[in-house]
Amino acid sequence: MRIAEICANPPEFVGGLERYCLEISKRLVEKGHEIEILTSEFGLKHVPDSENMKIRRFKCLGKMWGTNPLTFIGGVLLKEQYDLVHAHSYIFFTSNQAALFKKVKKYPFLLHLHGGVEVLPGTVSSFPIWFKREIYDRSLGKFTLYAADRIASVSKRDMALAALRFGIPEDKFEWIPNGVDTSQFRPLTAARRYVGFVGRLEKWKGILAFISIARAIHRQDKDIKFLVVGDGPLRMTAEALAKTLPFTFTGFVPHESMPRIYSTMTVLVSPSLCEGLPTTYMEAMACGVPVVATDVGGTTEIVRPGITGFIGTDTDSFSSAILKLTHDLGTLETMRYKAFQVVRESFDIKSVVERLFETVRAIGKKDCHAQHRC
Repeated sequence: MRIAEICANPPEFVGGLERYCLEISKRLVEKGHEIEILTSEFGLKHVPDSENMKIRRFKCLGKMWGTNPLTFIGGVLLKEQYDLVHAHSYIFFTSNQAALFKKVKKYPFLLHLHGGVEVLPGTVSSFPIWFKREIYDRSLGKFTLYAADRIASVSKRDMALAALRFGIPEDKFEWIPNGVDTSQFRPLTAARRYVGFVGRLEKWKGILAFISIARAIHRQDKDIKFLVVGDGPLRMTAEALAKTLPFTFTGFVPHESMPRIYSTMTVLVSPSLCEGLPTTYMEAMACGVPVVATDVGGTTEIVRPGITGFIGTDTDSFSSAILKLTHDLGTLETMRYKAFQVVRESFDIKSVVERLFETVRAIGKKDCHAQHRC
């Protein structure tokens, strides 16, 4: 099959969605499919074309509210003939175009939700949240979901929310989660000395909340050290706020180096305000690192309270959970094993791709019968 993978940000962009798109594209190529990734051009070209996988980059006129690339791919969708169009996230302009031109070209259309169905206050300014909920979701967002032949979601929670909010039958949804290569991300022998944070240094990712949590922990245990992995607009602010605390900021770290980074952590902390099913949690857990996180998106589908980590609601609950893991070695070791086991059994990238492959094949077969091509 010739498949168009539509990803608003380029595969080099630091994010779980972009990593997911790239990883499944590589593995679909291994299964004999021809893949074209349609994406925005930000001047990043670290991922080259390969045999049967071409990355087509289109000019970006800017980003709406700093998150939604204004990139036009409609010309390609009209001109080219694809056996399947697979768009990632319903909130992007590129996915809206995939839905619109589906009405013209009648290609099989798989839409993949990566969070964003539920957006908590404080994620961004109040107007974009109101606009999404009251204007976008009632119009273009709903249109994009209804245009899809099948809707995949990395989170079971988002499937239920989307079905309820948009009035879509539940049997139109398919759970296809994020995945991790457990041959690459696995427990390594190292001195685990950090309480870590991994992600874009933005307000909605919780970096400022993490520093507040660290300050509360430091008042009780001055031996605990903190590690921040990632970059973003709040880098200088975060470093200034953490100046008197035992913090290390690494900046950007290449993905292939992350197993070594995770292996230095006792626990991963994420006070995030908006998620789908975070790949960073899976990667950390695959490396034997329990997670303490906010209950957003599909977090509790992988961070199982008392088993693979804890759910935090405020500074006190986060700091209490982290101190328990750093001081109670028995609990820590049990959770480390369980965390690795859960990822290996349910979220290994090979099994995820098999789920996707079955969905792709089913959609293609349905279209084949509809067009009398079988």
